Amino acid sequence: MKYFNYVVAMMLLVSLIINVKLLNHLESVENQLMNLANQQQQIISRVDGQAGEIRVVMDDIQKQQSWISEINMDINSQGLEKGETDVNFDWQIKEFTKDSKVTFHYNFGDQEEYTTIVPKETQTGFYKVEVPLNVAVVPRFEIHLMERSNDSGNSKQKIEEKLQEEYAQQSLKYFVSVTQDDIVKSSEIQTQYLGDFGSQSYGVINVDLDFQGEHNSIFVSNYEEGLIKKVELLQYQNKTLVDEEEMQSEGAHFSLNQVDPDNFNRLVIKVYFKNGEVFEKEIYQR
Repeated sequence: MKYFNYVVAMMLLVSLIINVKLLNHLESVENQLMNLANQQQQIISRVDGQAGEIRVVMDDIQKQQSWISEINMDINSQGLEKGETDVNFDWQIKEFTKDSKVTFHYNFGDQEEYTTIVPKETQTGFYKVEVPLNVAVVPRFEIHLMERSNDSGNSKQKIEEKLQEEYAQQSLKYFVSVTQDDIVKSSEIQTQYLGDFGSQSYGVINVDLDFQGEHNSIFVSNYEEGLIKKVELLQYQNKTLVDEEEMQSEGAHFSLNQVDPDNFNRLVIKVYFKNGEVFEKEIYQR
């Protein structure tokens, strides 16, 4: 019996030694894997950094080899409150001859044709031009819709289409062309959104629509507290106004609960600012 107990004890001891060695081995393997992972991450970081440096160098080379420099734009902030401003552009033509004819072309909003201007040459190869514009002085609306999955696709698409249309109406497109011996070279068409300059007086209005369940709600907020006097919600069936309700005020936030989507297929908010201005914005269409 004593011999049997001795054998069992020895077997347990051997098993314990083996398990300890296995644990040490596993820890060693785990440490090696962690080191390899760290080394791989360092290599990836170095490669990404080198790739970024290469892109910068290639961009610089491309700019140096280009026949035209970057077109710099500067907006005159004076007069923006009235929606009137001047936008100044300047650039350099690097491949320049005395016979070159340089022109500046721009298009604002929903204009179909480009307006062409002969720029002023400030020194040999350097040009500048001033473009007068009327910018809509209106708040910028950001609309966020949360709706049941079977309804959300069409509504979100219509909201996105409206926003894209408004973006286009407040966007300035421009490019430069050079004509020499019946050969015309044109720069890439650049686009600049100017709506943010028009919204400086009224800020950004966030509209959150939660139509996911039985207790539907609408939440309106403005980054600039104290600008808005009140907000009304107008409910339509197509073009027919079926209900009009003032939203509950909570400082710079306005909300309305228990909204029934079965009563309307279009929603418009009417925002009254304390300076007397009133703006309407369609925020939902089904």
